[in-house]
Amino acid sequence: MMRNILKIAKGVFLTLALLLTMAAGTASAVTYDLCAGQGSLTMPDGQVVPVWGFGLDTGGICTPTIPGPVLRVDPADPELIVNLRNTLSEPISLQILGQQLAVNNGPVWDNGTVGSRTDQTARVRSFSHEAAAGGGTATYTWGTVINPFKPGTWQIMSGTDPAKQVQMGLSAPVIKDAALGVAYADNPNIEGDQSVPYNQELILVFQEIDPVIHAAISGTVGTYGTGGTVTSSVNRDPAYFLINGMAYPNTGLNPVNGLTPVSAGERVLIRFINAGGETHVPQILNNHMMVVAEDGHPLRYAQERYGVELIPAKTVDAVLNPVQPGRVSVLDGRLNLTNAGVYPGGMLAYLNVGSAPGSDTVTVNNVVYNPAAQTLEIQATSSTQPAVELTAQNYGLLGWKSWLNLYRTTFNGVTNRPASIFVTSSGGGSATYNLPATDTVTIQSISYSTASGGTLILTATSSNQPNVQLTAAGYGALGWKSWLNLYRNTFTGIGVKPSSVTVVSSGGGSETKTAP
Repeated sequence: MMRNILKIAKGVFLTLALLLTMAAGTASAVTYDLCAGQGSLTMPDGQVVPVWGFGLDTGGICTPTIPGPVLRVDPADPELIVNLRNTLSEPISLQILGQQLAVNNGPVWDNGTVGSRTDQTARVRSFSHEAAAGGGTATYTWGTVINPFKPGTWQIMSGTDPAKQVQMGLSAPVIKDAALGVAYADNPNIEGDQSVPYNQELILVFQEIDPVIHAAISGTVGTYGTGGTVTSSVNRDPAYFLINGMAYPNTGLNPVNGLTPVSAGERVLIRFINAGGETHVPQILNNHMMVVAEDGHPLRYAQERYGVELIPAKTVDAVLNPVQPGRVSVLDGRLNLTNAGVYPGGMLAYLNVGSAPGSDTVTVNNVVYNPAAQTLEIQATSSTQPAVELTAQNYGLLGWKSWLNLYRTTFNGVTNRPASIFVTSSGGGSATYNLPATDTVTIQSISYSTASGGTLILTATSSNQPNVQLTAAGYGALGWKSWLNLYRNTFTGIGVKPSSVTVVSSGGGSETKTAP
């Protein structure tokens, strides 16, 4: 009882303090200039799909992104103002479900009239005022000093014919925290602490694409609407399923959090947003999440779940606290894991989880790929070696080589050169290594002697030396000479002086040089 009284008193005090601060004139509104325009997305199979989207408006050509740019509202800002410029061929409007427009000059009816309905057969086209086609502008304001913009995870989207315009891509995340590093504040009316602090944030926007409908709406192939080749969005048949505007195996999804890993033991706030027209079920494999809010409204008590139901236009906030380092799979539990019917693809991503502070440190020293032999050689070190076990993700264990003071293994039958290698340790460490495009080979000198039936002395260097193998085409391997810091070999019995020599590296590089 006493705790609840103290929490209520604290809440009242903070509310009064906020109102006094605003009254003193320190409150402000965050303003974004957005434009709406047409662009395109290239799917992993090469198909180009026309899309509509929002972009930050600099006054020139509108360059949209899918999803749109993240709009952040500072915890101290009571208002969000968006100035919209519409470059599309039809009017659009803006809405944020769950937030109230401070000024609304709508609705707009399907006959183009605004305000009270004079024609009783007219139907609502938009519940808020619109920006006209071909360069029209409009301003939208959410929140006031008295009724400020509410903290949470939200989605700004077109309010005009959303079944058509939102599925084309007219949406963007909107984020406001209750305080710095705190997504939602404690509820003083409920026993316990309901605040949601977090160390790192991950925004995951789910949406799907029906390329036939997109082509008809954009006018690329056919027309959309009554009498058109596609009459409506009722019979949607999505072929592509996107997370943050990408479909697996786009490199931006592996990992989805870039090369900076989430540290094991930290609180990761995942903001799930559905910008599509289908229900999806995001899951983090082999991990549970604590769902803390839905549609910007914090739950009275967090719920432990292994997946969340994400209906169209919904947002869900969940806290993930990974225990072990590694690559954690993020996918749609409804198994939308194809690109135009081809598996694997679609809504599949990986979260890079690194080691907790103070654990084993892993360093990947070198990775060499040989396309001819289809081999992948990985070398790494560990701060606690050899008392730990190192694993190359998707490949296997690295063997400890005591004479080299490192872990090193060659994996055979690797058909494709990987973009990066992720190595984890049983001691908690991890590291990512990005493979260079190819090894660089430089032939330093070529000399030929007629003595002993002809001898050829060849000297070369490698950018990956000495962790690669250099071969002189038509002659043989070059030996690594550590005291000379180069590869060098003498080939005897060369009857005829060669006009040129080509040196090929197992790391993919090569060079040809004319013999003097």
